[in-house]
Amino acid sequence: MKTVYEKMIEEARRIGWPVYYQSDVTERDRARIEQARPGTSFLWLVMSGGTYMANLDHCIETLGALYWLRQSRAYRIDIEGTLPGRHPPATGTLTALEIGEALELVKARLGMTRRT
Repeated sequence: MKTVYEKMIEEARRIGWPVYYQSDVTERDRARIEQARPGTSFLWLVMSGGTYMANLDHCIETLGALYWLRQSRAYRIDIEGTLPGRHPPATGTLTALEIGEALELVKARLGMTRRT
């Protein structure tokens, strides 16, 4: 079984991004995953010039994702558990999203969905 971080590294290599600021993945994003508890969800945006990771329970981070969304590949990360002895130990899913899906996810988390 792969950890979430291993899946993230694998996906970044597959798409060839980020070209610049690769330390976003290897340092900053890794630190976020290390601290994540089961039940935490993130929107992870990968761009040529780095990454942006928003905890979907933090409005300001989620709002910040709107700025980067159009120039990114978007992924939802759901932390489900941990693997003892692995570092970072978080297990879970890494799901690719279309930009429209990511936008709807952000809008729903911010309460911006259309009410009828």
